[in-house]
Amino acid sequence: MKPLFIPLKTQYFNQFKAGTKTTEYRLYGSRWNDKTIVLGRMATLSHGYSGARLSAIIVNLRKVKNKSITDIYPKGATLAAIDLSFS
Repeated sequence: MKPLFIPLKTQYFNQFKAGTKTTEYRLYGSRWNDKTIVLGRMATLSHGYSGARLSAIIVNLRKVKNKSITDIYPKGATLAAIDLSFS
């Protein structure tokens, strides 16, 4: 299975790079779901679409309701919380 491609804004890419962020949140749906986010699958985190890259492994997937996790998505939306490992 090909690595899951996760493009990120500069702020979030730098947090992953520094090791201060290990979970990425995406709107749960046709692109981000149990079929695409498979435990053990490799993930490629990209600074934008063509910038620097980081490799990680998906270690957990949780479905969470957006309360105050992120202001990018509407409150109450179901999010895919993708836990990543960089070891």
